Amino acid sequence: MASSNEEDEVPVIQHSREQRWPLEGEPVCIVCSRYGEYVLDETDEDVCSIECKTVRLEILKKSQSPLAEKKEIIKSTDDGMSPEQLEAFYKMMQLEVRGSNVPGPITDWSQLPLDPQLRSNLHSSGFNTVTPVQTLIVPAILKKRDLLVCSATGSGKTLSFLLPLVQLMSLLPADPVVLVLSPTRELCQQIEEQAKLLMKGIPGMRTALLIGGVPIANQLHRLKSNVKLLIATPARLLDILTNHGKSLCLSSSLQVLVVDEVDSLYQMGFEEQLQSISKHLPSKKQSLFFSATIPPKIETLATETLHNPLFITVGTPNTSSVNVRHIVLWVEEEAKKKHLFTFLKDKDTFCPPVIIFVNSRKGTLLLAEAIDKACDVAAIALHGEMEQERRSAILSGFLAGKYEAVVATGVLARGLDLHNVKQIFIFDAPSTIDEFIHQVGRSSRLGSKGWAITFINNTDKTFVTTGVALGIFTGLVDLLEPLGVDLPAQLLHHRQNEVEKRRRKRMLQDKTPKVNYHKK
Repeated sequence: MASSNEEDEVPVIQHSREQRWPLEGEPVCIVCSRYGEYVLDETDEDVCSIECKTVRLEILKKSQSPLAEKKEIIKSTDDGMSPEQLEAFYKMMQLEVRGSNVPGPITDWSQLPLDPQLRSNLHSSGFNTVTPVQTLIVPAILKKRDLLVCSATGSGKTLSFLLPLVQLMSLLPADPVVLVLSPTRELCQQIEEQAKLLMKGIPGMRTALLIGGVPIANQLHRLKSNVKLLIATPARLLDILTNHGKSLCLSSSLQVLVVDEVDSLYQMGFEEQLQSISKHLPSKKQSLFFSATIPPKIETLATETLHNPLFITVGTPNTSSVNVRHIVLWVEEEAKKKHLFTFLKDKDTFCPPVIIFVNSRKGTLLLAEAIDKACDVAAIALHGEMEQERRSAILSGFLAGKYEAVVATGVLARGLDLHNVKQIFIFDAPSTIDEFIHQVGRSSRLGSKGWAITFINNTDKTFVTTGVALGIFTGLVDLLEPLGVDLPAQLLHHRQNEVEKRRRKRMLQDKTPKVNYHKK
């Protein structure tokens, strides 16, 4: 046993968010389901941090039952938590909920009435713990509620909608029951792969993947085999609905619509296609919108479209993950390659596999070739205009370790689970702050730590945030300064920031009530 001096040297984790998700067989925090390495002596239960210990003791203190009967109170169902306990739980999980008749949260899969085979598939696939985004979303979907969910990429939101929907589909006859729309082919493929893991061995469960870049004839043939789950990009689905109407009819059988990465869909110009698709769907259905950011336009859409919805936010919306360490460098355009190569050649600063984001198809090809030659790093380009077979092969090779670096356009910024990636380079700044959040989110999946290195200079474009056009510099300062990121002086003192400060000051003055001191 370690001596008291040795024990004193072991740091105690202060906050739940600083802990990782547990591996199989490791202790699990009774409050937040993260790795429970810190033991709560008062009850012999595992908690992961001082923060969780405080919340757990507060819950126990407020309960009327004897201590021996309190151990499972956090795992109660809808009516098992008092308002005080729910408030403490939501605070710990960083959950915000708006709406009426909110279902009770779960912290363990055993609380759900799942098909036995589905339960077995859940655990055999490695989904042993409930993440914060899943604690409330899964029971809400099972209660057939419409949702608008804002949660960071990599938080486990795909499982949060697939798990309850597989349970729903297992109880219903064939024909398309659930439609999932997503912005990219790769993300659609990833969703289907996860769905198949959950569906394995459950009778009558079939999926159809409707994406571009592959022959449509094979997809039309697949639709004849009584599928229950459709996963599609908007363009290919609309093509089938418009030009091959006899192959697919959704107006009578569809019960649930899932729109994943809804902010990305609108940023990428799919708004008109989504409106056309909606005309082919039944008016009475459950609708679930998921997004990493919630611009005002998306919230307005949800308010107008969803029926008595719950608005669920996990963490802080429209912000970068706290698990990402940021380095922002002011680098003139002609010097960016030299700076990048310096990082890639240094073993202390290069942590493969990495993703390097650029803004153009030609840029991916030229930069990947230059990295391969100058840095002796196995680099490959990936962009949206490649054939799907080629894109899939590159992504598979990257995940298998064949390539140390992928130079990509924003096609890789959309929700993909690239678990091994811990380092991101923003070589060319994207055009929106939301896109920046998506890109840096590739480096922190399921609570893991990552870091993002961003190059900026005067040639960068304008960000758009909350409906107001802002210079990229103001957008980055607003996003990163509250996180304590050390920002370059050229960014902090740029003229754009001064202009924006004056504009905001005028807005505040205009909103200040004017007092009339003159008597009548």
